Amino acid sequence: MRLSVFTRIVIVFAVLLLIATSVSGRALFEPGRTDQADSRLSAGDPAHCIAGHRVGKIELAVANNGTFGKEYHPGPSVDWFTGEQVPNCEYPKNSQVEYLFGGAFW
Repeated sequence: MRLSVFTRIVIVFAVLLLIATSVSGRALFEPGRTDQADSRLSAGDPAHCIAGHRVGKIELAVANNGTFGKEYHPGPSVDWFTGEQVPNCEYPKNSQVEYLFGGAFW
């Protein structure tokens, strides 16, 4: 028995919807979470760190949780490698003018 194209599309959509509702990847790492969903992580909290991208005339905070700028970073806003404060996005360097609140690859 062959299924129609419409039936196949509905089945694929239903499976994708089921997968999307059961996956909670980004929600586990939202800053300021107060519920107990983090207890589902078996290894505890992930190790987040932030580093300053200082190539050329720009200085940008980049984190290993898929964000850039330091506003979505859960930890301290110091460079993991140097221990110095990192601006969100400063152009030109050392101008004390920041152009970014935060961004992400989500």
